[in-house]
Amino acid sequence: MTTVLNSPVTAMPRYRPRTILALWLAAAGPMGILAWVVAPAVAGPDPAPGRFATCLIAALTAGLVWQFVLVLIVVYRERGSLRWSVLKDALWLRGGRFLWWGLAAIAAIGVIEAPVR
Repeated sequence: MTTVLNSPVTAMPRYRPRTILALWLAAAGPMGILAWVVAPAVAGPDPAPGRFATCLIAALTAGLVWQFVLVLIVVYRERGSLRWSVLKDALWLRGGRFLWWGLAAIAAIGVIEAPVR
């Protein structure tokens, strides 16, 4: 274990180019298929603009859920655990303030963009 800026860092495995390509394809492939194949198929042959947008957003949300699961799988295979301390180290979430500002910005955008009824 090495120390960088007074924080312990676990040695990361070095992936071969073939593994990097496979991980990229596992993350990007389903998003492309969902956006270009599944969403238009679910929306129907002549959908209203609102229906197509809803199908596309739902398909991309499913793709993001898959990417989240893929990240958990990779972190578990690399580190052997999914404890918060391990996830925080593996995903570089050490920066405290930046994380909270990011969450606050996401919440603010959600409130601003939410439809008012």
